[in-house]
Amino acid sequence: MHPDIRLNWLAIPVSVVVSWLIGGAWYGPLFGKTWARGMGYPDDFKPAKSEMMKAMGLNILGTFLMA
Repeated sequence: MHPDIRLNWLAIPVSVVVSWLIGGAWYGPLFGKTWARGMGYPDDFKPAKSEMMKAMGLNILGTFLMA
């Protein structure tokens, strides 16, 4: 017998957006410089826009799959 799994389709995208916003704040204005220093990046390091878009897209996809 298969389990009866019910998904809240509204909660899934809402949780993805909230997770993305919290992550952006965490690794941005709150602790971004501290994190970058801990990872060994120079203070003036800026990744390429294409790398950032790829990373954000994979982050959103992964968060959606986890949700």
